[in-house]
Amino acid sequence: MGRRRAGWGLTVRVEIVVEPWNVDPLLLAALAPLVLIDLAMVVYCVIDLYKPERRVRGGNKLVWLLVILLVGTLGWIVYLLAGREE
Repeated sequence: MGRRRAGWGLTVRVEIVVEPWNVDPLLLAALAPLVLIDLAMVVYCVIDLYKPERRVRGGNKLVWLLVILLVGTLGWIVYLLAGREE
């Protein structure tokens, strides 16, 4: 909540209300499978990363783990496309 000075000495109160519990159920139903797929891919990539025979670019598995976990969806995509040496 903040106050702004409008012209002619008027004070206008500005209030922004975010209610996350009022999300459309259809939207939640559409996004839930995408979130589960994203989570499953993160788990798959972490398990794949720590296989003993797995080689990664740069040789540092800790860096790739941080990329997978902290970059979000792009992290596991980059790992699958560019991080693994086969």
